[in-house]
Amino acid sequence: MELDYKTLTKYIDNSLSTEETQKVEEWYNKSEEHKQKMQDFYTVYKLEKASYAYEKADENVSFERIKSKITLHKDNISPLSPTRFIPIFRKIATPLAAFFTGIVLTASILLFLMRDNINATYIASTDDNQRSEITLPDGTKVWLNATTQVKYTESFWNKKRILALDGEAYLEVKPNKKKPFIVSAQDVDVKVLGTKFNVRSRESEAEVITTLLEGSVQVKSSKVEDSTILKPGQSIIINAKDGSSELFTYSKPHNILLWRTGELTFDKSTLQEIAQTLEQHFNIHFQFENDKLKEEIYTCSFSTNDNIDYILNILTLTEKFKYRVIDNKVILY
Repeated sequence: MELDYKTLTKYIDNSLSTEETQKVEEWYNKSEEHKQKMQDFYTVYKLEKASYAYEKADENVSFERIKSKITLHKDNISPLSPTRFIPIFRKIATPLAAFFTGIVLTASILLFLMRDNINATYIASTDDNQRSEITLPDGTKVWLNATTQVKYTESFWNKKRILALDGEAYLEVKPNKKKPFIVSAQDVDVKVLGTKFNVRSRESEAEVITTLLEGSVQVKSSKVEDSTILKPGQSIIINAKDGSSELFTYSKPHNILLWRTGELTFDKSTLQEIAQTLEQHFNIHFQFENDKLKEEIYTCSFSTNDNIDYILNILTLTEKFKYRVIDNKVILY
């Protein structure tokens, strides 16, 4: 039995019924040839979807020409513009369209283009003072803070969507129960099914900070056996070296996302709430020697490009507190 084009595409898109899915997987497990065909079909289908080209192609383009073009580009990594991916596959959009529109696929004959197992991989990065919003091929939206790089890999075989992070990013993950989304950062994995959360992890910093806005995430360090499931409003700081962690709750978790606008704006916020936001933004820790200071109210606005000393000096003009800095800790008194 050979599976038709429609069934295979529905399987890849997770739109088959349970019974239909089982039939496809039974067919897949019958032979190495079927496994190879499925991998090849998956590769071609993903290439075609990523091309963003839907013009009618020359139906006389030869199979060998298509094959050679794909083989030429298959090992490249595609860059991203500030707003969306620019796939490497654009150069082969026309022959790919020809393959899908001009070549007849029957129930008994399927033409496959590649014999190498590959993953679809994309990279996006931002420079200093630059922020960016991108949309991954699966529909997940990602906002990148300054000096951030993400590498997204989607593989048919392991049924996972993996995003490697160096920097800080806010994600709104497209739900897919059959294909969990994982953010990998310094031996810390954040696993989600569909949620909104922020992750900060820089190679120059010893901590990975995850803050959950909506949904549920499971956070685990490879250094320890136990994992932590966050609730909305919670944040966990994990030491990347030994796996130790600290869990706490934000009263205004959305303040964590102020970096997306380029401004740190506080409207009748307590000093404690401001400190929590600054902790996330600058990867520092605040300590209050006088708990009454936590309730002091401020309305103010700063740029995300302002340094911590400038912000603290402006706040101290109110003469409500003083501060001193010891290593990575700011002590308010």
